[in-house]
Amino acid sequence: GSTSTPLAGISWRWLIGNQSYTQQNPPPVVFDAATTVSVKLIAVSGQCADTATQPLTIHPRPVIQIANRNPVSCLGRGVTLQASGAATWQWQPAGGLSSATLASPLANPADNTRYRVTGTSTQGCTTTDSVNVRVAKPFTIAISPTSAEICAGEQVALQATGAPATWLWVGNTTGLTGTTTANPAARPVATTTYTVVGTDADQCFTDTASLTVAVNPLPTVNAGPDIELVSGTAAN
Repeated sequence: GSTSTPLAGISWRWLIGNQSYTQQNPPPVVFDAATTVSVKLIAVSGQCADTATQPLTIHPRPVIQIANRNPVSCLGRGVTLQASGAATWQWQPAGGLSSATLASPLANPADNTRYRVTGTSTQGCTTTDSVNVRVAKPFTIAISPTSAEICAGEQVALQATGAPATWLWVGNTTGLTGTTTANPAARPVATTTYTVVGTDADQCFTDTASLTVAVNPLPTVNAGPDIELVSGTAAN
């Protein structure tokens, strides 16, 4: 209601839906659901009375639909946020967004960010929701040992690290016990360079590492020609 000065000698009665008030300026009334109610004002001054009636329509709040509440953005590429169900939009914070007033802006934050969106209906009613954007970042993988030297017929255990979700050994994989594991054993027959590619769980980034396994041939032992001895004699 307004904040006008009360008029002396006049009594008031408001009937708003199922609520009744006797102030000239009743307090705000909160409605839990969309509806239409009758608002009646009865003013009495002495023996005189007047009545005014007006319908009041309570509009619903917009129902916001979020296509993906937990999207993943590959750092530097971004991800499109998708909201629907309102007439106009306001996203906060605006940083990292292609637009703060579109229903479906491109979000390209540098770090994990929670975006809040407020949708407004054509009647001016609002609803607020949120989207949590997780940012996938590049990584670095490594292989241990960084290099290896074995004798022919031996093997060496390899270990790739760096936290990717998947591993793939590529190129020359001769002598490896597996090509999709982080820790295969290598038994090459000749000096070989092995290369592994790691990929993150979000399929955003890859990294590559290599090592060389040098294979040394076994020594050739020569004890000379065969010797036949008579029992009891010594060999020279």
